[in-house]
Amino acid sequence: MEHFHLFYHLLFEAESMLKYLSGQGKNIPSEIGAHIYRMQNQLRLNEKTSDISDDEQKRNVFSEQDVEHLMQLHHELSQMVAPAKPKTIALMAYEKQNPSKLYWLGPVRLIRGLSLLAIISLLVIVLVSTSSHVNLQSINDGLFQSEGWILLLNQVFLLGCASLGACFACLNKASRYIKEDTFDPKFDSTYWILIIMGLMGGLMIAELIPVRNISSSGESSLTGFEKPVAALLGGFSADLIYMILAKFTETISQLFGIQNTRHLSKETQLDGLHEKLTKLEQRMQATDKDAAEPLASIAAKEASETLASKVVEIKEPVGEAKVKQKASIVPPENVY
Repeated sequence: MEHFHLFYHLLFEAESMLKYLSGQGKNIPSEIGAHIYRMQNQLRLNEKTSDISDDEQKRNVFSEQDVEHLMQLHHELSQMVAPAKPKTIALMAYEKQNPSKLYWLGPVRLIRGLSLLAIISLLVIVLVSTSSHVNLQSINDGLFQSEGWILLLNQVFLLGCASLGACFACLNKASRYIKEDTFDPKFDSTYWILIIMGLMGGLMIAELIPVRNISSSGESSLTGFEKPVAALLGGFSADLIYMILAKFTETISQLFGIQNTRHLSKETQLDGLHEKLTKLEQRMQATDKDAAEPLASIAAKEASETLASKVVEIKEPVGEAKVKQKASIVPPENVY
């Protein structure tokens, strides 16, 4: 069935959801199935009896009332299949009706691509490890103590480990959405971005971060396997590499006494505002009570609101303790 028109798209999703519900053994109102069946028969009858190839004339088969009715049926079916998504169910049905040669690797194209990449990564690890140049000593020699063909083979081995870890993480994540029928193909690119980040992170943590020195400082049962394991973990969790680099950046900033000027400026603004509020209170106390009472109440109210807004604005950068200290300074209801 072609998807060149809104009606055809809605009808295909409604038909897919109807099959999905019937396969799950759900109770489906008979009028829903009857209406969809009637629309399908009308569409097939028109395709058989008409020789018109113009898409614009084919769109005139159904009226606006038919489209409105189909949208109502589509909405009812969407509520019945929830939390599954109509788009996912239709995608699964379309892939099943038009299977590719690699359909056995997964129900959607993303899963098939990730599965194929995982198989290639496994083959790379197995084939490269058969070389005599790939061993514990040559792997742990790293970028600066090895060269030539030996270095290339060892780096390919580490990249294979990182790719395997990244594929494992992405397949595990995507499989949950497939199982729940909430998979959305618009996020396909994010999985491939995670694969690339996994390759980068695996190589970074294996070669650029002194994992061996860190692990040798304590008792570890992974002696000699630090780099392959680090590459595997780096590929599995790109967020781990980000947290490590962020921690290093924070440590270096503290080492050289580098502070966030934005946070300091916020603290300075708060201190200045509090000082102005204190001076305003003192000035109002020195003024005649009867003449200053209306002005004092208005000024105190405005200053209090301004101070509260500033406290809320800088709550995150200044810190919870600092905010509590400043927020406790509120002008009294009666300045006298």
